[in-house]
Amino acid sequence: MVKLYLDEDMSSRVAQALRSKGFDVVSSHEVGNDGLSDEEELRIATKEGRHLIKTLFPAFPASSEKAIMLIPGTLPKVLELFA
Repeated sequence: MVKLYLDEDMSSRVAQALRSKGFDVVSSHEVGNDGLSDEEELRIATKEGRHLIKTLFPAFPASSEKAIMLIPGTLPKVLELFA
């Protein structure tokens, strides 16, 4: 299963709910990474083998394979792809 890293723009409750469904997920809130730049968070997520999940649009290069942008309200549908 894919490993996920939730950006600070997502509630840590989302991470808890995903874990209850069997997902391997951490949030920036839980690991003390709030306030980091998008690039720093992507670097951390990539180093840990996780996909960075965001709902706010960052300044990532279009070639980034480890960042997943979500339109609010689409998380359940996106997670179906990983199940």
